[in-house]
Amino acid sequence: MAADANARAAAINPWLIRTRAGLRIETLARPGASRRGIVGVEARGLVVALHAPPEGGRANDELIEFFARALRLPRANVRIARGASSRRKTLEIATAEPDRAAAAIERLAGAGQ
Repeated sequence: MAADANARAAAINPWLIRTRAGLRIETLARPGASRRGIVGVEARGLVVALHAPPEGGRANDELIEFFARALRLPRANVRIARGASSRRKTLEIATAEPDRAAAAIERLAGAGQ
């Protein structure tokens, strides 16, 4: 049953995947932007504009902070699983309420389009 829900969600949002521990989100970071937030959605991921430059991991920190605040989770629940030195990043979000978190991210993505 959960596999069917994941398959339907993947067909709608291939960048958002529910896992046993929470969510996995494919993102495309745009560091050095004038405004911060989700600015769009592409097939490859959720496009997130960040104020911070990419130097010294500052943009990564801001990306983690953005999702932690948006989902009202501790920073420790959000981590970059892949792509720390790339603009294309995979985030893993640990949450006991993945459906609520996914709905919140989908609302943010819809507002950014």
